Amino acid sequence: MKKIQDGLIYNTGTATFVAVVSNGYDEGNFNYWVEKLYRTDNGRWFVHKAGGGNTPYATKHWDGMSFGELIEVLDEAGVKSWLERNNLVKAYEKYFGNEIKDA
Repeated sequence: MKKIQDGLIYNTGTATFVAVVSNGYDEGNFNYWVEKLYRTDNGRWFVHKAGGGNTPYATKHWDGMSFGELIEVLDEAGVKSWLERNNLVKAYEKYFGNEIKDA
């Protein structure tokens, strides 16, 4: 998927995949959703979000709701928050490990 925002293109086909979270449902299920974090070669971050007809990512059609997808651009603080919220420790350590302190 591609998105142009502020004159910049965010492309899942060319960016580096970093991490993924999903709710565990099968892709054909209307409740299925997935979020994938990417980083561009220029260091910009985005999340590709997709899901079935019963999710926030659904698209409306004349006969109901169906699978939909979108790209959300994140700044560094947003990336850290997303990684923390989803408890993706390895990815956080890889990209922001020098900023982590012992509790």
